[in-house]
Amino acid sequence: MIELGAATENDMVAAFLRAEINSSRFDEFLTSALARTGFTRQLIDQPNLEDAAENWARKQLLDFRGYRNREALFTGFPHDAVWRRVVLEEKDLQALRYANYPTWKELSKSTRLVAIGAQNFRQQPDSPETYHINGIVEALRNGTRFPELIAAQDNDGGLILIEGHSRATAYLMEQFGGDVEVLVAVSPAMRRWAFYSNESGPPPLPKWPNPCGTAREVGRMTAIAVMMLGAALLRSVVVSGEGKGPEERFGSGDF
Repeated sequence: MIELGAATENDMVAAFLRAEINSSRFDEFLTSALARTGFTRQLIDQPNLEDAAENWARKQLLDFRGYRNREALFTGFPHDAVWRRVVLEEKDLQALRYANYPTWKELSKSTRLVAIGAQNFRQQPDSPETYHINGIVEALRNGTRFPELIAAQDNDGGLILIEGHSRATAYLMEQFGGDVEVLVAVSPAMRRWAFYSNESGPPPLPKWPNPCGTAREVGRMTAIAVMMLGAALLRSVVVSGEGKGPEERFGSGDF
């Protein structure tokens, strides 16, 4: 693993949004949320990380994955995480693990190793859950470069993916020879993240708010529930993607 230096939370948020703005599974949610901020796509495509207003708006956008309130994908994710930037070497790619999520556990035969998932994908390339990986492979062959992977470091120094499961699988399938850059989160409390270990298990759906809660709370929880249902429905459908390039048809975002 080649260390490139310190990174920031703002770097991570910007990279996460760049990966998912073209995802066939999440682009509608993100585009809709972007419209409500008053910003254009430049906020994501050309982020100014020195602009406090932009950084705040991007964090707000990442709430569609539960970021600021530590819900959904970010359930239990530590607030004190410190970020750094690395480039993976071959041995690091072989040891890279998926998050504890059913789709990726099944693909990797419960090992959660991306290398095993890449091998198994060739046996089931038409599975609706992972079909979009075909498009990423095609895009890589055509020279497309994708945003950084995002991962959490475990207590033994290994990496667990947070965002980029599909891209990482495609990299291993293609024996990608370019630099695979990763934004890595480190925290003594990382085990509290719901997708860290097999023992933790994925988080339950958000609890419906108390009827006495505020209208804002009800609206927020309703939006989260609708987005999670929509993501589940999108995962169950094979996207045709007529008129789009491979990276747009299948997207590069993750569960």
